Amino acid sequence: MPYYVLKSKFTGVLIMRKPVISGNLEFDFGVQKKLDIPTINFVMDKDNSQGELTDFISTTLPGLTISKKFKQALDKAGVDNIDYYPARVTNEVTREVFEDIYVANVIGLIACMDTEKSEYETYPGIPNKINEIDTLVLHDNAIKGYKIFRLKEFSTLVIVDENVKDAIENAGITNTICIPVEEFDTYL
Repeated sequence: MPYYVLKSKFTGVLIMRKPVISGNLEFDFGVQKKLDIPTINFVMDKDNSQGELTDFISTTLPGLTISKKFKQALDKAGVDNIDYYPARVTNEVTREVFEDIYVANVIGLIACMDTEKSEYETYPGIPNKINEIDTLVLHDNAIKGYKIFRLKEFSTLVIVDENVKDAIENAGITNTICIPVEEFDTYL
């Protein structure tokens, strides 16, 4: 089955201010968290964060910040390995409040990068930590049926299967792009 890297197009608003809540806010390691947190509040500030609120919201919070519409597309595709945390976005200029927002924690960290065929660079002095990827090749047999997961070798990457990509595209989810794995480059 073909796989795709899920990326934000970085259109619309970029919410720069990280929400203030207690607990570990790292949602990009593919690990399930048992957090009992209140609604996560994002603020569209007057200096850096004005613009269109999209379905895939670009924020400085690690993890995916998505709309209800995006969540419904993932549900429709049969994705069952995401924990969702309720969120809200408040525009401090217009005073609008946007509900039905979620921080999505993708659970599943899969070591499936073919390091022999992939082209990548590591951080200087840290040979096991990938800094950038020029060509990405996966071991499909290691994926074991996951519809969405994080790449263990480069955990900020979210990989989706073709059914999830189709569900996202058919739902008209804004600010997303699904790049075929074989065409992915860190700097695209």
